[in-house]
Amino acid sequence: MLQNLSFFNRFEKDEGERFEYEESVMGKSTNVMDRWIISFTQSLLSLVHSKMAVYHLYAVTPRLVKFVDNLTNWYVRFNRKRLKGDTGKEDCLRALETLYSVLFCMVRVMAPFTPFITETIYQNLRRVLKPGTLGKGDINSVHYLMVPQPVQRLICPDIEAYVSTLQSVVELGRYVRDKVNIPLKYPLPEIVVIHKDKQILGDVLRLENYIKEELNVKTVTTSTDKEKYGVVLTADMNFRVLGARLKGDVKRVQQVVAELGDEEIQEMLNSGSIVILGHTIDACDLNVKYSFSGEKATELASKYEAHSDDTVLILLDTTPSQEMLDEGLAREVVNRVQRLRKKANLVPTDEVTVWYHIQETDTELTRIIDTYSEYIETSTKTPCKPMAEKDNSSIIIEDIAKIKGVSLKLVITQGFSSMMSPAVSVGEPTGTKNISCPWVNIILDGTPRYGTNSCSATLLLENPVGCPVINSYQQILEEAHGIFGFPLEHSKLHVERKPVDSKTPVSSLAGRTVVVTYAVNKIPVATSAVKPYSRFVNIEGSGKKGCVVLENPCGDGIMSLQAFTSVVQKIFSLSSTPTIFTDSEKKKLLHLNGNSLVKLHGLTVYT
Repeated sequence: MLQNLSFFNRFEKDEGERFEYEESVMGKSTNVMDRWIISFTQSLLSLVHSKMAVYHLYAVTPRLVKFVDNLTNWYVRFNRKRLKGDTGKEDCLRALETLYSVLFCMVRVMAPFTPFITETIYQNLRRVLKPGTLGKGDINSVHYLMVPQPVQRLICPDIEAYVSTLQSVVELGRYVRDKVNIPLKYPLPEIVVIHKDKQILGDVLRLENYIKEELNVKTVTTSTDKEKYGVVLTADMNFRVLGARLKGDVKRVQQVVAELGDEEIQEMLNSGSIVILGHTIDACDLNVKYSFSGEKATELASKYEAHSDDTVLILLDTTPSQEMLDEGLAREVVNRVQRLRKKANLVPTDEVTVWYHIQETDTELTRIIDTYSEYIETSTKTPCKPMAEKDNSSIIIEDIAKIKGVSLKLVITQGFSSMMSPAVSVGEPTGTKNISCPWVNIILDGTPRYGTNSCSATLLLENPVGCPVINSYQQILEEAHGIFGFPLEHSKLHVERKPVDSKTPVSSLAGRTVVVTYAVNKIPVATSAVKPYSRFVNIEGSGKKGCVVLENPCGDGIMSLQAFTSVVQKIFSLSSTPTIFTDSEKKKLLHLNGNSLVKLHGLTVYT
C-alpha cells in the first residue's frame, strides 16, 4: 500500500500543480473500476462496524487482507496507466482521487490492527489533504481519528458481483497458462467464458478489455451452451487417499465413480461431497478433470484447455498462432543479446552496438529480426544492425548462438553506430541531431523503488530552450527522487566521484552525468556518458525548440502517443491537441501507429 503513494508525487511533478484531496469528490468518478473499489471499501466499512460491535475480530481480519489484495493486485494493476497520467489529466485525477479516498478510509480502519504502517501512510496522505477536511480536532496522528461511517449510496452490489466474475475469469486464465507453460507475454487467440446466466456473461463483456489486456488474448467469447463445445466433467479415484479407507469396496466404488455423469460431478463439487455405496467421499478425494466429447472431441481437445471454479467455466485457446511463435523467436534473440551483454560485464548505460549475422540463408529467423527490430532494440536498449553494415568500432565481445537450430552470430562493439531505426509510417522527420535542450544524466547508486529496476534517467534543465525547468541542486534531487524513490535525508549529488556543491549553478552540469547517493559516507560509482541515457524527440514550433523525453527512468517503457501529444501541448502552451509534422515546411503530417514513437528517437519533428 505504501508504494501507491508515489502516484501523487508523480502527478505534482508531471503536471506542475499540487494534488489536493477533499472528501466531497469521493464517488464522483464513473469509471467502473473506481466505482468497484469504492463500493468494496464501503461494504467493508459496514462489515467492520457490525462485527466489531460484537467483538468478532476474527471476521474482520480476513476481509482486511482481501482489501489489500483487491487494491494492490487488482485496482492498481488494472489502472496503472490512468494513475501515471497516460490517459489524460482529468482521467488521472479521477483515478488519484479514488485511490486517495480508499487509502484514507482504510488507514483509519486498519490503524488498530497495524498501527505503525498505517501511521506512516497517514502522514504521507495528510500532506495533500485539504485543510479543514477532518474538522477542528487533533489530526496529528491517525490514532486520533475516528473510524469513518459507511456511505450506503456508494455501495453497488452489482458492480462488486461482476468485477468478482472478472477476477474469476482472469485467475482461471492465469492457471491454464501456467498449466500449459505459456507465459502471459505470449498472445493467445481466444478465451471462451461459459455460464448459464446471460446476465453474468453480459457483465463479462462489459469488462472484456480488462480480460484481453490481463490475459493477453485477442478475443473474448461468451456462451451459455456448454454442450456446443463438448465439455464434460469426468472423475476417477485417488487410490492413495481412499484405498486404505474403502478396503474391500474399492473396486465397486471405483466403478461407480467412473460412471458419474457431468451433472452429478458438478453437484458434488458444489456440495463438497458425495455418498457412494454408503461411503461419504469428499470432492478433494476424487480427481476431477475436463474432457471433450462428441464428433469434434479430438479437434476441441487439441485447441482448448478448460478450467472452472464455482462461478464460471473458461476455455483458453492455446493453439500456437504464427504471431505467438514469431514473438517467441524475437524474445529468444533478445535473450541471447542480454546474455552476451552480461557476459561482457556491460551495464544498461554502456553505449554499444550489436551486429548480427545469420549463417543459414532463407530462414524464419531473418524475417523475425527484420519484423521485430524495433522490439529487439527497445528491449535491449541497443542498436541492432546487420553485420554487413558493421563499421570499424572496437569489438568488445562476440559469440555464436543457436536458436531453433539456426546459427546467429552476435558481435558487440563500443559506441552507438547510429541512432535506432528512424522509420515512421508516413514521412521522414528531420535526420538525427543532438538533443535540443540542456540536459543532465542521472545515475542512482543504490536500489530504485516505485517498481522500477532501472538506475539511470535523463533530466531536462530547460524546456523549451531558454525556459528553465530545473533551477537548483535541490530540485535535481527532488526530480530524481520522484523517479527512483530513494530517501532524501542523506542524498547527495556527485560528478566524477566528487561531491557537487549545493550552490553550484545547474547550468554548469549540462551534458554531464550526475550520480545520486543516499547512504551516509557512500563513495559513488565512477561513470559518465556523452549522450542522454533516455530516448528523446526534438520538437520545433512557434519559434521555439523543445524536447520530449520518451522514457524515465531509462528502459521503463516508452510513453503512450496520448502522453506524447499532451507533453508537446504543455511545452508550447497550446490550447488544443497539437498537429505534428515531419518537415519544417509543415507539409508532411506525421502519422504514428502502434509503438512507432520509439522510431522517433533522436529525430526532430515540428508543430
